[in-house]
Amino acid sequence: WIEEAKRRGLPNYESFVDSMGALLDEKTVRVFEKHGVLSRTELSARADIGYEMYAKTINIEARTMAEMASRMYIPAGIEYSERLARSAGAIKNVAENADVSVQTVLMHRCQKLLSRTMTALEALESDLEKVPPQSLIKDRAIFFRKVIVPDMEKLRAPVDELETIVERDLWPVPTYGDLIFEV
Repeated sequence: WIEEAKRRGLPNYESFVDSMGALLDEKTVRVFEKHGVLSRTELSARADIGYEMYAKTINIEARTMAEMASRMYIPAGIEYSERLARSAGAIKNVAENADVSVQTVLMHRCQKLLSRTMTALEALESDLEKVPPQSLIKDRAIFFRKVIVPDMEKLRAPVDELETIVERDLWPVPTYGDLIFEV
């Protein structure tokens, strides 16, 4: 459809935020005013409302994501790492030459993912402190789209991977598998 839209000369906006500008395009304003549908002022107000709704929604999602990562996912990963370390130590205690490479590999993998999670969480929290003021609603929405959403994607990646290795009894929320196969 993207190629077809290009062929026809139709716009293709990558995000809701990008599409809001079309409301204030001169061609759009002329058509709406010509037919008495909406005035320039009304179109501008609709764009502002769209920007504000987007910014508020992403703000809530980002802050919720940061809280879940710090209070649920990171602690679950730490507890799993501790469980692996205790297992390796207990086995070595009983049989000094036993192979604990599985626990060691999983523990290192978990620690790398926890490190990536923490780095992404700190970046997200730092960028949330830089959000433009409410009075600059368009700039605010653009900032959320260009900075916060990518930060969220960077945080989600290691957490999604952690979900695949942390033991089920430690994972604080239903897994994707639970949602797909057990609902």
